[in-house]
Amino acid sequence: MRFLKLIAVSAAVLALAAPAAAQQKVYRIGAAVYGLKGEFMQLWANALKEHPAVKDGSVKITVFDGKYDAQTQNNQFDTMITQKFDGILFVPIDSQAGAQAVDKAVAAKIPVVGSNARVNSEKLVSYVGSDDTVAGALEAETVIKAMGGKGNVLIIEGPIGQSAQIERRKGNQTVVARYRDVNVLEMKTANWSRAEALALMENWLTVHAGKIHGIIGQNDEMALGAIDALKARGLSPKSFPWLESTAFRTRSRP
Repeated sequence: MRFLKLIAVSAAVLALAAPAAAQQKVYRIGAAVYGLKGEFMQLWANALKEHPAVKDGSVKITVFDGKYDAQTQNNQFDTMITQKFDGILFVPIDSQAGAQAVDKAVAAKIPVVGSNARVNSEKLVSYVGSDDTVAGALEAETVIKAMGGKGNVLIIEGPIGQSAQIERRKGNQTVVARYRDVNVLEMKTANWSRAEALALMENWLTVHAGKIHGIIGQNDEMALGAIDALKARGLSPKSFPWLESTAFRTRSRP
């Protein structure tokens, strides 16, 4: 289902360039993503490049790697404004800093479409995504039910300050609060990264040896990193209830 979302994203941003055919102008669209280390953002960027309007030359897509840094994304917006891009598709790393970037672009008369993570700005042309609070609730409910409604759970979060992390945490915590026999041992970020989740999980397996009953990974990559850590310890992932990904379950987001 996440590929349906990718199609919707490409359709939304390329709608910014709808007059291109009539004017025979090549429209330049900047795709500012929070980071390209993760598989989902790579798929997202590649889907844009495969759009017919990009392939036939009507639209030129430039992908900017935000490297998981708000200031880097802000600087990239400055570049797109200076170079007078025709539109921007934005996946922010930080909801507040991202809002400032959007406001600058709109003031320069460059329309911005949001995707996958929200910004605190009302100036977006549109937003392609879904309710991450619902996603977080689905994550927690699925894991806790698999645990039999009791036990200790770990939560691997996305980048602190990104709307997806904030809202999924809210959903996670709302559900956990309904189960008085469920205890959250720890809740830390792995920045949507498989490698960081692997390292975090390795530490948790030592610190909380024999006490872990469930694991919530707020995206696919981090859940896969946790699985790798379990396998490296000779543990079967099947012995731990968890949800590998809920982002795509409610978005078709991220």
